[in-house]
Amino acid sequence: GEALRTSGIPREEVFITTKCPGAIGYEATIECADDNLQMLRQFGSKGVQYIDLLLVHFPSTIKPACRFNREAPECKDTPILPAGKQALQDTWRAMEELKTIGVVKAIGLSDYNITNL
Repeated sequence: GEALRTSGIPREEVFITTKCPGAIGYEATIECADDNLQMLRQFGSKGVQYIDLLLVHFPSTIKPACRFNREAPECKDTPILPAGKQALQDTWRAMEELKTIGVVKAIGLSDYNITNL
């Protein structure tokens, strides 16, 4: 955000891509997009009203305790859990809604393979 503000480059000439962490469900995906926009604005770029590309980072989910402490005993072996079909669908529904209302211009997936689709 601050780099964009201090550069003098118009917002429409910068492409902002960010990610939400995995298949986290509808509400958490909406919150993720909001958090990303708030961070961009907090660091000085009040003109950022949308994200150009929002990606779902991976087709699984992280154990809640592991989000904050990857060294926790329950996170040593398997911090990642497979996401259920409903979580995947709810996450994508939120992405589509964010695009429809103009908060993001494009949506996509990152680190998915054909078996995840």
